[in-house]
This record gives sequence, C-alpha cells and structure tokens, in this order.
Amino acid sequence: MRVNIYLVSCVLTAQCPLVLGCLIVEVRDQRPKGRNNEPPLPEKIVLRPTADSINHDVKTNARENRWGDREAMELESRLLVRSYSAHEKIILMDC
Repeated sequence: MRVNIYLVSCVLTAQCPLVLGCLIVEVRDQRPKGRNNEPPLPEKIVLRPTADSINHDVKTNARENRWGDREAMELESRLLVRSYSAHEKIILMDC
C-alpha cells in the first residue's frame, strides 16, 4: 500500500518511526467476523512513499533550504533510488 500525501504531515507530527522510508502499521478491522463475533485479527501492512509524496518532500526541502533546480533534482533522484530499491528488503515477521 502507498502513503497518501495528506497523511505525511500527520505522520511527521506524530513522529512515527520509519523503516527504510516506509511505515509499518497494524490495521484492525473492528467489524464483527462471522456468527461468533470473533475478535478481529490485526494485519501488518507496509506503507510505501508514492511519487507524489517524494515530490512533496523535495519541494518542501527545496523551498525551506532555498535550493535551485539542480539540488532539488539530485535529492529527488536519490530518494527515488533509495525508496524503490529498499522495498524488496522489507520483510514482516509476526513476533
């Protein structure tokens, strides 16, 4: 799943820990399951950055640091390479 750009500010405000630039969240479906109303089973999901969220981060950093186009493009290329190459390395294990 992907991190929505509007969720980024909430994540930064809450100071959520990131793993290789991704969020690992636990989702709980609170709807009752079956006839026995069994408790919901939690599901762990990796939320990855999207091109929009990376673009938003680059623009924010460029504006705050007064960077030119060259510096912004360098940051964007590094973020894209790191975020997309790191995704294959994330393995969720139930502890």
